Amino acid sequence: MVDAASAQAQIELPDELVHAKAHEMWENTARRLQAQGIDPARYLEITGKDEHDLIDEAEPEARRAIARESVLAAVVEAEGIETSDDEVLETLRAASSASGPPPSDKKLRRSFEKAVKAGRDVPLREDIAMRKAVDLLVELAKPIPEDKARAREELWTPDKETPKEAGEIWTPGS
Repeated sequence: MVDAASAQAQIELPDELVHAKAHEMWENTARRLQAQGIDPARYLEITGKDEHDLIDEAEPEARRAIARESVLAAVVEAEGIETSDDEVLETLRAASSASGPPPSDKKLRRSFEKAVKAGRDVPLREDIAMRKAVDLLVELAKPIPEDKARAREELWTPDKETPKEAGEIWTPGS
């Protein structure tokens, strides 16, 4: 649903922003590799690519990721989606429970208050708001039968085909 919404959105993304996002994606990958005991330099050697190659290859995905984030941020703003302290606490409780015994409510609230004072709750609030925006988009989506969806994809539209040279007579399918 988010991909469909971002495909319909008219968003201009500066190349510098896309490149920076692709670079961030490589850095995240390098950190994950290290966490798994794999040296990123060795990974590059095995793939036969350098860091710049991987960053350039990641730019289309970076463009899609930024478009998705932009659409969700617009939905959050347009719909006035906010995140309550209780929602943040519940998310923290769920994350803590996944990694071991759940902390006491008192300990959880103390950790939350420290996070708020340090401003570390902001990214979590944004993430929760984005998830709520996804839920809203899904709720508002109107499903169509699979056969109609396939037929829609097969329909000819002018944006799928364009004349090869200016001044050339062109008809669909030519």
